[in-house]
Amino acid sequence: AYENDSILTTSFIILSLAGSNDKEAEDIIEKAAGFLVSRKDEDWMFNKNLNTTFCALSALLLIKPEIFSGEALAKILSLLTSHEMKEGGPYKTFDHKKEIDLGANVAIAYFLKLKGAELPELNRLIDTALDMRNFSSFPYFSHFPILFLLSCFYRHKADHFADFIMLEQDKGGKWRDQSDTSLAISSLLGFGVDPCLMDKNIGCLLMYPPEEIVHPSIFLTTKGKDGQDIFITSPALRIAFYVGALQRYGKKIENISDSKNKEKEDHFYQEIKEAAERKPEMLQEDIRSETKKILSKIIRTDGNREILLLSYFFRKSLKQNKNFEIPDGLIKKLGVANAYLWSAYTIYDDFLDEEGRPQSLSSANFCLREFIFIFKDLLPGSDFQDIFSAMMDDLDA
Repeated sequence: AYENDSILTTSFIILSLAGSNDKEAEDIIEKAAGFLVSRKDEDWMFNKNLNTTFCALSALLLIKPEIFSGEALAKILSLLTSHEMKEGGPYKTFDHKKEIDLGANVAIAYFLKLKGAELPELNRLIDTALDMRNFSSFPYFSHFPILFLLSCFYRHKADHFADFIMLEQDKGGKWRDQSDTSLAISSLLGFGVDPCLMDKNIGCLLMYPPEEIVHPSIFLTTKGKDGQDIFITSPALRIAFYVGALQRYGKKIENISDSKNKEKEDHFYQEIKEAAERKPEMLQEDIRSETKKILSKIIRTDGNREILLLSYFFRKSLKQNKNFEIPDGLIKKLGVANAYLWSAYTIYDDFLDEEGRPQSLSSANFCLREFIFIFKDLLPGSDFQDIFSAMMDDLDA
């Protein structure tokens, strides 16, 4: 069988699950990392195969960078030097053979990128593979492990890589099998494809029945001593590919949602702020100046936007009900009212603390009146006005 296939399999499990916030996935990564560390020798080699070694090194560097001391990095650099075909690469997979394999050089390029380094010769080798549409590499049965590794770090011609992967899917939106579909989705996301365009692909992945998700699929292939093909499978790796793809997709969608929510929040905040600042323009100059000063202070010190956006955040916390919706206009009015209330009582508090400035008192009265006007205008003809008046009486008691 392929020497130390468990090292390569374990490395890809780590790379697939890396970045997960799931406790179970984190435990798996920790155990997998412990296994890899136990298999390296004193020169930081895992076997005589540079592909296996640098996949393992990349996985460890990604999740445990603290274990790479200066001495360790020096030994790794020496290992690279002993395998280079020429200075700066590309590199031989085996010390005793002159063949250049794409997989080993991609793994090396990934490790170097994690350390902030990049070699033009390795980029040239990768770009040539893209131009030739050939990512075959020993000992992988499919070329998707190579594409997945590339998607983790390689940003040159990312859209071209994405196009290549997309063209390989069938009409239904899936690839050869569940493993390739999982890796293709993760790779596309890594190359920057909009996750909102991948609903069909995710749907296909979710359609795989549980028994197929855990069914062994061929990951590596090699030759036996008798020349017969030997196929190496790993149900655990197949599951890691599946989980990793779904988690990456979920995170990307969540980031887009967070971004849209942030844009909406910014929009509300700006409109409330401008409305609150616009009203004092009608005041005489000295009162206007004092009012703008206190409003500016309230807004500036409201780092979490909890004053202007209290009503917005409250609505956001409620469960959506199509039969009862709080209109945007009401949210904005309440935001302005809150800004005025805080401004007024900040000034009044200064007087209670014997720190008040007489010239600011008119601004406090203006802000309190505006607050009351806004609330008096809400829900006319209802019991709300009585509730509001009672609440204000309690506030002043």
